[in-house]
Amino acid sequence: MIDLEKAEKIPVSRRYFNISVIWILYYRHVLRLLYWLRFPHELVTLASIGSGLLSAIMFYQGKLIPAAILLHGKDVFDACDGSLARMTGRGHLIGRYLDSLGDFLVLTSVVIAIGLHAYSLGQQHYLLWALAAVFSIFIQCSFFNFYHCCGSRILWCIVGRTGLWQR
Repeated sequence: MIDLEKAEKIPVSRRYFNISVIWILYYRHVLRLLYWLRFPHELVTLASIGSGLLSAIMFYQGKLIPAAILLHGKDVFDACDGSLARMTGRGHLIGRYLDSLGDFLVLTSVVIAIGLHAYSLGQQHYLLWALAAVFSIFIQCSFFNFYHCCGSRILWCIVGRTGLWQR
């Protein structure tokens, strides 16, 4: 029997409604399948990044339906990798870092690809919107990582052992 409670990162008392469950309603089934197949969570993270980068290429080429499907696949894999790591007890800091870095890389690539495709169609102002979106993604990822690190033991593992941060 698979214990899906281990997949949760937030204790029951602090959980909230996560809207992403609406468009990834079959997430738990995919998670069960990956667990049963004994997929390493690092491979799931790399599949998420690969699917996202492939979607950026498709967006750039104007193939919107395959790009959207690949981007959704990226979201599914991204939702499963951390949960799979927690379920198997094999999570580590490098996996968290790779996941965040992959999310930033994919989001930035997709936005730039859409902007470049629109630019190639003669809609130059979309390139400016793409650059503004990239800046916004950078700020959002920076704030997320900062506040996520401050509330967890990651900061202690990185900075605490060096003596730069006192508890």
